[in-house]
Amino acid sequence: MSGFVSILDSLDDAMSPVVVKELRQAVRGRFIVMLLMAFLATQLVTMGIALLVGAENAAADTTAMGRTTFLWLFGILLGTCLLCIPLYTGIRLGVERSDSDVDLLFITTIRPRSIILGKLTSSMLLTLLIFASSLPFMVFTYFLRGIDMPSIFVLLAAGLLAIAVMVCLAIMLATLPVSKPFKVIIGLNFAFGGLPALPVIMAFAFSFLQGGGGSRITTGTFWVGAAITLVFTTAACVVMLAISVAQVTPPAANRARPVRLALFLQWCVTLAGTTFLVVKSSDQRPLIAWMIAQVALLTITAIAATSERHQIGARVANEIPVNPLGRVAVFPFFSGSASGLVWSALMILGSIAVLPLIIKLVMPLTPSNDYREAILWAGDYAIYLFGFVLTAMAIRDAGAFTRIPQSRTWILVVLLMLASAFIPVAGWILFGGKTPFGKDMTIWMLASPIPNPEEPQMARYIFGGIWLAIVLLVRRNWFAERFASFRRAAPAA
Repeated sequence: MSGFVSILDSLDDAMSPVVVKELRQAVRGRFIVMLLMAFLATQLVTMGIALLVGAENAAADTTAMGRTTFLWLFGILLGTCLLCIPLYTGIRLGVERSDSDVDLLFITTIRPRSIILGKLTSSMLLTLLIFASSLPFMVFTYFLRGIDMPSIFVLLAAGLLAIAVMVCLAIMLATLPVSKPFKVIIGLNFAFGGLPALPVIMAFAFSFLQGGGGSRITTGTFWVGAAITLVFTTAACVVMLAISVAQVTPPAANRARPVRLALFLQWCVTLAGTTFLVVKSSDQRPLIAWMIAQVALLTITAIAATSERHQIGARVANEIPVNPLGRVAVFPFFSGSASGLVWSALMILGSIAVLPLIIKLVMPLTPSNDYREAILWAGDYAIYLFGFVLTAMAIRDAGAFTRIPQSRTWILVVLLMLASAFIPVAGWILFGGKTPFGKDMTIWMLASPIPNPEEPQMARYIFGGIWLAIVLLVRRNWFAERFASFRRAAPAA
């Protein structure tokens, strides 16, 4: 008995105080109680209607009644959890992250990681509570025929996974350092933007039941697909949680390191999963899609890096290795705009370069040139991306846009990209094509950040390469100064 008590004491000490606080406030408040009561009443009414309809149609074919009833119950469950739980978590965290209370997050002795994981854990425990209350209704549909037990539990697990992703997204959005009006806009977009996830999951559930997915649960194909889905979903959640942790970490700390480590980890894990899928399917398209997704994700990190501080503080500098080789190795993983740009460039280059290596390794006899075209377009886009990023930083550092603070440099990057994409099109339309360049839009769209399949790639590579070389030449002293100052702080005398 004493051993059992000691185990309980250990678990009690290990539990985050954030989880205890969130759950205590949830059970004391009215929102969760009212939500649970309304949910149970809706489930009970739905089940009663299903039984009444089944009794009236007893003479008809009712083999699908269990499946239909389950889909209704499953839709109510998902709709409730996908909308209410993430919004409940995001609103509470967003209020705590407001300008008046943000200091409480920075001065507390609780680690930022514990705060974010505590929010996630409490949200998932509330979700499990709702799932547990609906489980008897779900299992009862088995006795109405048309559905099997494995299918019920597989779809419940898939729904739980989708809710976890939405909760992580809500936590990440709630930690963004924006004003209250922007938080309201983000919350509304999240609420309405998350609704399309419900029909997508319901369509998957319908096709899974219609195709007898429960009968394939013992096959290797099912578990391979489930494992790949779990890996990709977990990687996405880890990245969102790492960004959330960085947002509630004090600015004086090395906030970028956990985010970049998480992104590098998801890069490796998703690459391994995609490679396995390519080997099994003998199809290179998943790997091409992976490269496009990684380049799109790393575009965000490259643009965000422009808003990081140029100089690191003494607290972060104390973590820099003394060894010159160690300094070079860890430089991309430290906070700072130069480090962020170098890390993003290396990751994008790696995403593009690894594609032909893996395809040649696992599919040496592939005749298709799809991946070669994808590599050319990705390289084109990467050159232009860093051209815009470095140009925006040079313009701001030159004092042209002094009203834009350093932390908002990403706005200038986005404005430059939008202007380069739409102004030439507007000018071409305004002049009706009667310009010194003729009616051909090739020259007009040379500065567009998005490659046009109808444009000659060589012209874009030449223009983009010259542009990038010029801005790198202009910023060479800035990069040299950033790396020269990247060294361990000298001890105080």
